[in-house]
Amino acid sequence: MTTKTRLVLTLLFVVPVISLFPFPNQETSVTRTHLMKDIEKSTVVIGIGLETYGEDAAYLSDTYFGYFGYAPFDWLEAGLAVHCLTLALYPSVDVKIDLMEIFTDSTRLSCFLMGGIGGRPGDADYPLFFHGGAAVNFRVARWLQLYAGAGSDSVASALALQAGVYLAPFEWLGASVNFKLAIGPEGVEPMISAAPLLVLQLKK
Repeated sequence: MTTKTRLVLTLLFVVPVISLFPFPNQETSVTRTHLMKDIEKSTVVIGIGLETYGEDAAYLSDTYFGYFGYAPFDWLEAGLAVHCLTLALYPSVDVKIDLMEIFTDSTRLSCFLMGGIGGRPGDADYPLFFHGGAAVNFRVARWLQLYAGAGSDSVASALALQAGVYLAPFEWLGASVNFKLAIGPEGVEPMISAAPLLVLQLKK
């Protein structure tokens, strides 16, 4: 793949991320734990997650989510996700790219652009939504990664700021846990996200 092609792919995610902030309403699927783990070529990532927040939360979120993704390259991972919003399930397509792996050969530091599109055609509440963000991941050791990110989506009235840790006691199994702040016109709302991840290496 040429550098020009990679730059075009990068722009396809940068433009939606910049344009997402004007949209109002409740938050959906930004800066999720499954998208902040580093990318490993030829791996399948399967995850389920939970996000908790206060009983009278100003910015509601999809409490439960699931993900099935594949990384064909060290710089690209794409997958299908399911989000539970207002007691209904909504699918989405999630993609992340690692800018460090595109332009350099970095094995410890990752700079992600993340984006996705989802919804259910004909649904009264969420026929279509977009989400996007950016994150930095640092691999301290094989079993430990630290990350931080920010983002928003097309049905959000808040900016999401998130920082956390990915722990992998085994190469095929890990878990992400992070602390999140939703910042918007209703103030600041703290949240906690957690997701166990099954990582399957298809080939070396």
